[in-house]
Amino acid sequence: MGKRVLRAANVAEFSRHAPCNAGPLGVGAPEREQDLSAGEVQLNTRENHLRSRHRSAARGGALALLLAATVAAPGLAVAADPPPQSPAPTRSPPAPVRADEARGWEIPPSSIEPEDVGLFLPRALLFVPSWTLKAVFWPLQKAIRITERHALIERVKDILYNDERTAGITPVFSFLSSVGPSGGAKLFHDNLGGFGEHAALDVSFGGRYTQAYQLSFDADRLLGSRFWVKSLTRFEIRPNMIFYGFGDRPEQDAGHDLGPREGAVKTRYRQTRMLALAGAGYTIGRPGGLTKIGMTGILNHREFAGAKKSDVGDGEYSLPTVYDTSKLVGFDNGSSTVELDANVVVDTRDNEGATSSGVYLEAFGGGTMPQRQYQFAHYGAELTTYVDLYQHTRVLVLRLAHEGVAGNDDKIPFADLPRLGGPRRLRGFTLDRFRDKATAVATVEYHYPIHEFIAGSLFLDAGRAAPDYKSLVDLPQWHLGGGAGIIVRSKKSVIFTLDVAYGDGINVYFTTDPLRAFAGRSEQL
Repeated sequence: MGKRVLRAANVAEFSRHAPCNAGPLGVGAPEREQDLSAGEVQLNTRENHLRSRHRSAARGGALALLLAATVAAPGLAVAADPPPQSPAPTRSPPAPVRADEARGWEIPPSSIEPEDVGLFLPRALLFVPSWTLKAVFWPLQKAIRITERHALIERVKDILYNDERTAGITPVFSFLSSVGPSGGAKLFHDNLGGFGEHAALDVSFGGRYTQAYQLSFDADRLLGSRFWVKSLTRFEIRPNMIFYGFGDRPEQDAGHDLGPREGAVKTRYRQTRMLALAGAGYTIGRPGGLTKIGMTGILNHREFAGAKKSDVGDGEYSLPTVYDTSKLVGFDNGSSTVELDANVVVDTRDNEGATSSGVYLEAFGGGTMPQRQYQFAHYGAELTTYVDLYQHTRVLVLRLAHEGVAGNDDKIPFADLPRLGGPRRLRGFTLDRFRDKATAVATVEYHYPIHEFIAGSLFLDAGRAAPDYKSLVDLPQWHLGGGAGIIVRSKKSVIFTLDVAYGDGINVYFTTDPLRAFAGRSEQL
């Protein structure tokens, strides 16, 4: 009896020190703590005795398994280690893979893509023009690089401009293939009153001019106000102006005592002119959304004569030898007119020079004051739209311009008839090739970047001069001229353009802003 009580006490003591959750073997099962009360030993019944024996056997088995695992563990660890291996042989680096093999095609694709086949003909057709343009622009690109590398523009400005870059003296040059080169100088101040007032004195010789002098003043916001003012005084002698008669008849080789509508022979005449212009008005808005309204008065006094022999080219004639000058109103006795016009300008262009978007609209209408025998109405309008095709660098330009006079034919001087041909209206045709009571011209032009300050242009012009609107809108009779050129510009202004155009022949123009149909209106009237 004593031995059984001692054995039960030992089992109870072991159970106190064994973990309560020993796992699947049952050692330290939680129910053991429930079988023993504090300070008590259960009765040694047969059932408890058997239960104790089974538990002792289970604990012995668990201890045996634990001992076997402990002995076998080093062997298993040794068996798990891989056998020593000899060092891997050194391999040479793989051969470089060609770019066309890098994708790892099982069957390499053909080197000819389907789109290459479709583009073969356009590429073949454009091959010669493409390389021609590259050859033409190569000297220009080299000149630009040299200019940038040596800062030539800044050095020239240091010589020609004042320190504030508001005043200076600059050379002036223009070239028209029909009259040759002209040169001169311009003395100017761009901030005369402190609010962008511009004053200039221009002198030109050669080409279009025997001599020309002009004094001008222009202020968009006079002394900071919203009033605009413009004035101009000009004297010029032009020795070789061109006359083909009226309308747009095909050119003929010669003629004698022709009326102005009886034939189109290339002749030249001499003009001496005194011009005075004054205008004023009000400005609404700011650049990018600008509207200007006002009035302009123009005084024109002209005298005419036949061109000298030295100013007449091969295949050309002095005007009086071909046309009956008594049928040209104003030629024999000269003409003096005073014209008063109303003006409106709407300008939403983002920049005046490197324009990429916006609209420019200019319109005028008025007529001459009754003076001597001359009296007529005069009007015109120009609408130019700039469409940004890609990030302000590629621009589509659409333009439509119209000018007309109304009145009796014998009261309109021939020199006051609207004209087409030259750098601003219908490029591709000789300066003043067409003239009549009504003219219209349309332009489609594409600008693309060459350099920060240089853009290339491709253009197509169409236009006609006619005695009435029924003839003017006869579109199949319109004349076409097209070509290409370069535009040198800043954001604020167009510095100059160089255009090569073809219409009635190849014509070359080196001038300023050909898209402004009325930009030289004060010079042409």
